[in-house]
Amino acid sequence: ADTACRFSNPDPDYGCAYEHFIYTTGYRFRGHTLGHSIEGDARSYSLGGTVIDSYGDPWSLLVRRVKLNVAGKATNNILTKTPEELYNLEFTHRRVVKAGTLELGLGYDHVTLGSQKDRLRAQAKFTFELN
Repeated sequence: ADTACRFSNPDPDYGCAYEHFIYTTGYRFRGHTLGHSIEGDARSYSLGGTVIDSYGDPWSLLVRRVKLNVAGKATNNILTKTPEELYNLEFTHRRVVKAGTLELGLGYDHVTLGSQKDRLRAQAKFTFELN
């Protein structure tokens, strides 16, 4: 994904995606971009896959490289006002149990440019199913 204007040109336009000279809030609702979640002037590369085990339960892995606010011109962005770059790794597993579905996930963000720090994340979700 690339959210710079004219991103396919050798020299893309920065600071214009989701912006408008009359509507100063741009293409946003309550400050959040209505387009892509990486906001304007960003690039995201993703590669992922899912393996289904012999019980029919999925194991998924997703790797991403994300560059946010590449030129630092997207001043209305909420995620960051300055350029940032990070690598993200996410691992999830979902299993059907008697009462519903259990999903567990683990993620890691490695920041190579910007003010954010590396972080490890974990998540658990249980969906109860009524018959």
